[in-house]
Amino acid sequence: MPCGCPARPTSLVGLAQLKAWYRNKPYNSSVRTVVVKGRFGMGGRLAVLLSAWRYAIDTERELVVDWNDSAYWRPSEPDVFASLLTFPRAKPLNVANLEGARIFPSVWQDRLGRYRNGDVVMPYELSHFPPPYDVKAAEDADVVVINRNGPLETIRPWYPQLRPSEEIARRVEEFAVQADIPNRVGVQIRHGNGERLVQPPETDWFHKRLTHTDRVFLATDSPDLFREFAARFDTVQTEKWWPPPGSGSLHQHESCPDRFQNAVEALVDLFLLARVRRLIFSGGFFGMGARYIAASTATPERYPKRIHPTFEEKVADRWQNPI
Repeated sequence: MPCGCPARPTSLVGLAQLKAWYRNKPYNSSVRTVVVKGRFGMGGRLAVLLSAWRYAIDTERELVVDWNDSAYWRPSEPDVFASLLTFPRAKPLNVANLEGARIFPSVWQDRLGRYRNGDVVMPYELSHFPPPYDVKAAEDADVVVINRNGPLETIRPWYPQLRPSEEIARRVEEFAVQADIPNRVGVQIRHGNGERLVQPPETDWFHKRLTHTDRVFLATDSPDLFREFAARFDTVQTEKWWPPPGSGSLHQHESCPDRFQNAVEALVDLFLLARVRRLIFSGGFFGMGARYIAASTATPERYPKRIHPTFEEKVADRWQNPI
């Protein structure tokens, strides 16, 4: 793959030299790049990541993942993505190296360093750029910014290749053994917990798909909903989490110790849901992502009604929610 970089190393010394070269080299316009800008919750950004990864491979570009946005950033994590996932691999994050590049879409020109590290949330109008296949301006650009996913069926086979960090993998494995996750029914419910524009699902739909003998692993954003399930199923479990005290999403709210820990929790839940014997989930990228990671071919048990707002509703509401 033509990238202007040194040959692939065959020794640990060569690997260290390659890492140093990536870390220190200035921006070179001959090195074409795809930059993933974080904007949504974990389920959505994984779909964006895989779409961008495929586009980078198809167009022979390097992949840079900038998840240091307001959703999951913390000062001690200079590269949020690299601290969360070990695969797919991305080039070390340094958007300053891309200064002076020709950027597609042009609205991102001179903006790559904005909306990062706890600053103002990225405006919603800057978050609508899927992989630009067959777009001449994108072909000619040095840097292509992607922050929306392509069609899910085009990336579905790529989900099982995702790999969490060593720490997240350890938490997943320990809880999976302790809770006997492979023999549990996974239930993922995006309730909204009072969040504006989110329409809570009817929980009876979920209850009717369970029996009193089912052992449940529950991932939800609502403390009340967890208590409701616990009253019905005395074996219900959830991995350690910080439920939102008021309105707030499952893995992004003020009760969690820090924003990066929100991302860790999200991935722990996601990889645990991918290991249950049966999955029942509400609409959205999160539950579908768990199903795809598991490479499930079973008929999906997905809540049939709409939960998330439409694009038109978001625009009319001047929506700025980062997820």
